[in-house]
Amino acid sequence: LKDDPNIEISQGNFGKGGLVSTLTQAGLARNEVRRIAQAFDGIHRITRPIATDSYTFAKDKTKGTIVAFELATSPLDVWQAKFDPSSDQEARSSAKKLDLYVEHRRVASALVINADLAKAIASANMRPEIVDAVDDALEGHIDPGSLRAGVRMRVVATEDWVDGSFARVKVEAIELVPRQGTPLRVYFYERDASVEASARRAPAPGFYDAKGKQPYRGQFRTPLPLARVTSRFNPKRMHPVLKVVMPHNGVDYGATTGTPVYASAAGTVITAGNGGPCGNMVEIDHGGGIVTAYCHLKGFAQGLRSGQKVEARQHIGYVGQTGRVTGPHLHFVV
Repeated sequence: LKDDPNIEISQGNFGKGGLVSTLTQAGLARNEVRRIAQAFDGIHRITRPIATDSYTFAKDKTKGTIVAFELATSPLDVWQAKFDPSSDQEARSSAKKLDLYVEHRRVASALVINADLAKAIASANMRPEIVDAVDDALEGHIDPGSLRAGVRMRVVATEDWVDGSFARVKVEAIELVPRQGTPLRVYFYERDASVEASARRAPAPGFYDAKGKQPYRGQFRTPLPLARVTSRFNPKRMHPVLKVVMPHNGVDYGATTGTPVYASAAGTVITAGNGGPCGNMVEIDHGGGIVTAYCHLKGFAQGLRSGQKVEARQHIGYVGQTGRVTGPHLHFVV
């Protein structure tokens, strides 16, 4: 349809908008949005899209009527509907989920974490998307303070490719070998789909250690994926620059300049700007009197501003060495 001069193509993500508000802002009349909803009735619930869902639609430039609509909730889950331009009524039978060919590729690699996880993943020739997956798998199973340069890791994962294009990656198992101590093995557990719902008493899907234990996951996450703690909270620390005893009211995470920094939990940005000795700083209010701060940043995520709502693990900036520092790192304060 892109080659048809009489057709206009629009696409985007729903974000925080609903079906009607998003598509009308994109140029569709309300009655055309209604036709889309009717076409998907009984096939897929389309009226309440989530922020990451994407849409593409084609409309007749002259009449303004919908010609085709596509909804993608993931690279593997895509629905399409085609409409008869000569009729004001939707063709219900045209709406369907696409039958996509999905190839599952098993990948495995061994790596050494000397700097940060992202660089170690890249040096092992693994896809960058696996960084978050590894962080999710190990969260709660290890103490970030126990990570040191030279930690070895083995990763087994499955990549999903749709029609020859990379879609997503899922970690199946990880072995973490510290420089000292006992190796840790973590496995992804998933319920057997063939088990009757009423008979399911198995644990919830997730990452479990070799003893079948899964840690409690609270509201807050580390702001850097699997980062090393280089300096802990210490009210009697000797300041490395001023050479006097000054409280270290936070935790320092070692990482190279430019490493993405993420919000530790959902909240509202108080400020994103110059924090004096803290350098470039982001402050986030999480409610209940809890505020987190992220200091010495090289820069901020595009569009980040005061009053903005952010989700847990949303990108907010980059590791740097602005302010009073001796090298690049993230100073994280609660």
